[in-house]
Amino acid sequence: MSYTIDVIGGGSIGESGFLGVLGAAGAERNPDEWTSGQWQDGDKTVWFFYDPDFPTPGHLEDHGAELTEALGEPPGFLVSLQVSRTPGSEEFAVRFIAAMAAKYGIVVRGQRELLRPAEVAERWAHHRDRLGVFG
Repeated sequence: MSYTIDVIGGGSIGESGFLGVLGAAGAERNPDEWTSGQWQDGDKTVWFFYDPDFPTPGHLEDHGAELTEALGEPPGFLVSLQVSRTPGSEEFAVRFIAAMAAKYGIVVRGQRELLRPAEVAERWAHHRDRLGVFG
């Protein structure tokens, strides 16, 4: 079992920018034709999906104002992370978010709420021994 979180950023990153951050963070880039990236250590897994068509007009209608306010600019890219529920999987998601936040202005759509990278780091400090960072 797994769950999905979204990393949404302002401006443009392009697939090559995303893959650069992914590779620098230690994940495998383009492991197959369906997945943009993957990090795996035993049963601990995170799959990454870069959406080259984001933002769509429908997404902006539904969430554009909230995301623009959170980012300080209109949303420009989206990376979905499929996070395994195996304890320890969230660690790599947190590390990837920190790497993205070091280069780009981002927010994270968790399971129930929109989070800033600092909130993710704070939750990780309190939940690292169990699942729960992203809601």
